[in-house]
Amino acid sequence: MKRHILKFPVYFLAVLIFTEGLFAQDVDTVGSVLSSSSGDESVNIVQLAVRLANYKGSTVNVEYTLSGAGSASDGNDFSFTPGNFIFTGDGTQLVNITITDDALHENNETIRINLAYFSGAVPFIDVSSHTYTINNNDAVPNIDFTSTSGSGNEGTAAGNMQVRINTPSGLSASVNYTVTGGSATGSGVDYSLA
Repeated sequence: MKRHILKFPVYFLAVLIFTEGLFAQDVDTVGSVLSSSSGDESVNIVQLAVRLANYKGSTVNVEYTLSGAGSASDGNDFSFTPGNFIFTGDGTQLVNITITDDALHENNETIRINLAYFSGAVPFIDVSSHTYTINNNDAVPNIDFTSTSGSGNEGTAAGNMQVRINTPSGLSASVNYTVTGGSATGSGVDYSLA
């Protein structure tokens, strides 16, 4: 009787190695695979978890780096040190990001961390990037006059009325001004606006 050698187990092993997975997820949602998360600017340390599942016996080395796609500035809005994780079994390791809680009103800003194969067994990377959003926690600045009234002699070359912003802003700030009421006539009769 002729014997047949089945090659299925080799193919099955290849599939198992391919499905060895690295997942990026928010550390507070264990078991969920997330590609994004967010937090208030006052949160000093953000931890993003990188989880290896279905370990097959070979060391896996994966690197995590900062992507240029985020709007936040490294060294200004946050600090981050790229590196790599070595996995010798199923488990979770943490990427740490330090957030800068500044006093500037600004738009919400994003940080994007990428995962990539570095060395060892080649894993299947299910979620290769994680976008973290820093939510602004600073109030909108106020713009007003430094005084509600003023006076000057008619012969004075210019009457200056100062406008101030009460706190520095991370965004451009502008304000329109108009003349309403009063008994003086503009357009060069009694005054002109510069």
